[in-house]
Amino acid sequence: MFDPFSATPSLPADSASSQQAYMMPLESDRHEWTWMQWPAHADIYDNATYLDLVGSDLARLASTIAQFEPVIMLARPTQAEAAQRRCGSMVQVLAMAVDDMWARDSSPIFVRSASGALAALDLHFNGWGGKQRCAADARVAQCVAEWLDVPLIDAGFVGEGGGIESDGAGTVLTTESCLLNRNRNPDLGREDIERLLATGMGARRIVWVPGVEGIDITDDHIDGFARFVRPGVVLLEHPDPADDPRWAGHGCRCNEAIAG
Repeated sequence: MFDPFSATPSLPADSASSQQAYMMPLESDRHEWTWMQWPAHADIYDNATYLDLVGSDLARLASTIAQFEPVIMLARPTQAEAAQRRCGSMVQVLAMAVDDMWARDSSPIFVRSASGALAALDLHFNGWGGKQRCAADARVAQCVAEWLDVPLIDAGFVGEGGGIESDGAGTVLTTESCLLNRNRNPDLGREDIERLLATGMGARRIVWVPGVEGIDITDDHIDGFARFVRPGVVLLEHPDPADDPRWAGHGCRCNEAIAG
């Protein structure tokens, strides 16, 4: 088995300074809840009929997950009762203003301090670079932290949970097309974001994949093609350029970046 990080340099010692207090765990680690969001706006999904179908699928997903671990579904106060009815009694619906269903991107990233204390990291969700309304979703991280009564940590940059992969042991994957995009962080460079990832997520080494700006609403999130399965081991999808000509020539660059 190859080591995808053997050639990836560690961050300078001062990047993970004494200010570093939090670590983003591996997503597959044991956790207490699954957090989800109920989509609120029909116009995002073209029409109310399609939104209803999305709601049906989401409710089915939530109730299935709830058979194995607790699920908290965030739903607008005016939609909470309907969401509860559709999700069933095993799902806890929490009334909270949201815009769309992508909790992975707009909800906080949960991190832990060296002592194990839970905190919520706010990535300042801005609708994937201003592509979609997000006035409510932009406040979800703060509202969740208040509901849980845990510290809210300012990430110091704009991003989304799906744009960052952590192995829980200090290695982080992300794409340049997302975090270095001018629609998110026009005043921050690579070194700035690396320093903030070290402080807020415990990153000691960061693998930057080029990504493809504008390939979708996310500007090519890392979780679309690469996921950690355990510390230091990545499951990588090889996209077929025939599926989307914009991928042509980019797949190999992604593979080379992850392989180091």
